[in-house]
Amino acid sequence: MPNENGSTGKLKLVHLVYMLGAAILLVGIAWGTMRNQQATNTKEIEKKVEKEIFNMHQQEQTRQVDSIITTMNNGFNKIDTRLENIEKAK
Repeated sequence: MPNENGSTGKLKLVHLVYMLGAAILLVGIAWGTMRNQQATNTKEIEKKVEKEIFNMHQQEQTRQVDSIITTMNNGFNKIDTRLENIEKAK
């Protein structure tokens, strides 16, 4: 129940900030793991296939990573917009 100071709203905002921080941390860990695995795969593939095929594979992986980055940026932009709207509504 909120009291006269509105501490419940502040508590929810603190929880939101913590959850966003945790989500960003987990995304960072996943991102680092993915990049590490990609580097490992790149080294293994380079040893086993022709350079031309390897370059095609590398371009495809780069395209996929760029797509993921774009999707993440769009998601963060939506979050920023929603937070701005919440602030304006106050």
